[in-house]
Amino acid sequence: MSERIHELLARGDELLADEVRRIPVGAVVSTPTLPEVVGLNVVRVQDEDADAATVAAIADLEQAALPRRLIAAPGESIGSRLEPGLRQRGYDAHRDLVMVHRYGPPTSAREAGEVSFERASPMLAAFRRTRSYADRPGIIEQLAGLDARATRALAARDFCAPPGEPLAGCRLFTLDGSAQIEHVGTLPDARGRGLAGAAVRAAIAAAYAAGLDPIFILADPGEWTAAWYARLGFEAVGERWEFGREAESGGVSSPGQ
Repeated sequence: MSERIHELLARGDELLADEVRRIPVGAVVSTPTLPEVVGLNVVRVQDEDADAATVAAIADLEQAALPRRLIAAPGESIGSRLEPGLRQRGYDAHRDLVMVHRYGPPTSAREAGEVSFERASPMLAAFRRTRSYADRPGIIEQLAGLDARATRALAARDFCAPPGEPLAGCRLFTLDGSAQIEHVGTLPDARGRGLAGAAVRAAIAAAYAAGLDPIFILADPGEWTAAWYARLGFEAVGERWEFGREAESGGVSSPGQ
């Protein structure tokens, strides 16, 4: 299951990015039109024998024009093996759990429902402005550009709570009969009211109704969100690693948005 999800994530990159080029260790994903969207400007490592020095050199070469470096590795074996060498080269390591929904369609809460992209996008932009990456030049606008691409390429759907005046929400991507839930967020003044959970449950119910399988999400195991997703019926089946570094200063960047 985990291997299939990694393949789906890679396929999603190919549909959203400007260019994907195969290299011996994996692939270079490039989107110069959205340079701040680090997830679409990444060296993806798929070779079990790739070493940290080689991968770092490839990132320096391929991402020379970008403000930061990003390297991604599907699965625990590649990521954990690359981690020591990449940390020595100034990279921060970030590990996500790949979590799959296991317990059938939930009862969809009445306070949440599907809304148009036009109705959901102002809430999503407002949520992103509260995040640590919001001070990066152009990032909010570029992420909106990413949303527009996902709406076209991944048939993305938006679920919000409450639907009439969204205060929380998420996006549901579909690809090859599967569903990924992404961009879960709640505006600060609306937190603690169960709105994000209602939106996610509505998205899960819609995915089951459409016959999509697997239904999955990525979660940081070091944050409360992984346990929260587990309470919503998700179960960890694998890992995905990312390594990020600021290009000029050698300081650490936060991989992903």
